Amino acid sequence: MIMLGNLYRRVCAQRRLALAFVLGGTLLFVLASALLQQGSGPGWVLLLSVAMMLAGLAGQILGLVALMRSGKR
Repeated sequence: MIMLGNLYRRVCAQRRLALAFVLGGTLLFVLASALLQQGSGPGWVLLLSVAMMLAGLAGQILGLVALMRSGKR
């Protein structure tokens, strides 16, 4: 929990890092969505794609919240 707080503070302080989180999360989400749309493959690939989608979504949210928060200073 402490590591996430430190990461959040660092992302809030650096606008470029926040933009990188948004773009990286978006790319990860799109890649995972493409893997999930294929639908063929072992079950672990499908589970991995769902986990990647969640990680991408978390990155997008973290970056967007940091960008919104940095504008209030």
